[in-house]
Amino acid sequence: MGSEESEWEVLFSLTPVRSLPGQIVIYPVKDSWNDFGYKIKCKFDACLSGGKSHVRGQIFVGFLPPDDISDEEKGLFYEKRISLDNVLSEKSRKEFHVDEVPFYFTLLPDMSSYRKLVKSLGSQNAELLLLAVNDLVVFKQTQEEWVEDALSSEVFTHGFMRDSEPFFAFNNADSVLGGVEDEDFSVISQKLDLTFSLDGYVNQHEIKLRFSSGSLIPRRINILIGKNGLGKSQALRNFCRAALRYRDSKETLIDVERKDERPMISRLLAIATPGETDNTFPQERKKTQKLFYRRLNLTRNGRSGTSRSIGEALVQLVRNYDEIGALTRWGLFIGALEKVLPVDSIVIAQATGEYVSIRSLRQGGEGAKLSLWANIDRNADPRIQIMDNFYPLSSGQLTFFKICLLCCLYIENGSFVLMDEPETHMHPSVAS
Repeated sequence: MGSEESEWEVLFSLTPVRSLPGQIVIYPVKDSWNDFGYKIKCKFDACLSGGKSHVRGQIFVGFLPPDDISDEEKGLFYEKRISLDNVLSEKSRKEFHVDEVPFYFTLLPDMSSYRKLVKSLGSQNAELLLLAVNDLVVFKQTQEEWVEDALSSEVFTHGFMRDSEPFFAFNNADSVLGGVEDEDFSVISQKLDLTFSLDGYVNQHEIKLRFSSGSLIPRRINILIGKNGLGKSQALRNFCRAALRYRDSKETLIDVERKDERPMISRLLAIATPGETDNTFPQERKKTQKLFYRRLNLTRNGRSGTSRSIGEALVQLVRNYDEIGALTRWGLFIGALEKVLPVDSIVIAQATGEYVSIRSLRQGGEGAKLSLWANIDRNADPRIQIMDNFYPLSSGQLTFFKICLLCCLYIENGSFVLMDEPETHMHPSVAS
């Protein structure tokens, strides 16, 4: 990782610039994302003084007005929604030192960004970088006077905290800074109260969900059991609507321990068997939803226009080297499969008609892997190889395979997973 960085030089630029050793360059990006006009999305490029470690990523940037101006002038400053783009555009040069712009504060957009920084630079250098750019995760526990002003500003409450993933990162990324192996995975909301109304019922429905991730015997699952017609699927739908905070939502989802705070959930994954998803879970609204939400359909390949094929999802996952804690997403996927399926015998077809073991998808040199991934049949289901014969997975095995695949593709620390009819097509031991 190189020696500890003694001091970072922070620069701002109107256009992307590759940083020199010891530099952090921050520049604005054009984006249509709705952050109430604050245009906080930027990118950074940083390089250790030795030049050995280089890291790039997204970063949110907000500004505070100078201390030596009147309250009226401060009001005008906030009304203008000062962004890095318009701060730099007013000047005649393309690059500026940190002292040439108003006081600013920053936040990385999600947990994976903090992991990547620590992995690339080491925990000490990563923390020094974050200190250099006034990152709120490292400064929120300090006595710096500007922190309170930043946390109460509209650019923070309406821009930085608009979506679930930066909200989760702000509250929990400090557990990553000592090393990714120290990340805390028990910070998701433990006590949730859901209240909603159903047509034909006078009284509201109330469901209390209780978890205990850190207990001696962890309780990470709540199960709704009852006769048909009691509203189990409707409860799942209303949970989604409340968590997504739809404007027309009449449902409420309260974190009991955090009282008025919104639930500590970074992502919402809704999984249903064929025929259930459209009826149970609301549509994705990727451009406007404030919570990372994916509706995962377990139909077989080609049965749904919105369903990602197994081959396509496999390629996307195997090419993803992001880590959650100390494990890659691919490692999590293989580890989950091994608990139920004979992984060493599972193969996937190539466009040539030949089969390759899923274990081999991460083996070999870069060129060999790229060729292998490019030739996977996107519309093929996995099969089990016995001697020279290739047999299809049972409905239950295929359902379990796809659940593991899609969950590992989208899962993140703080994810809440909803499943409707999990026992459909599954052996009881797998469903449990």
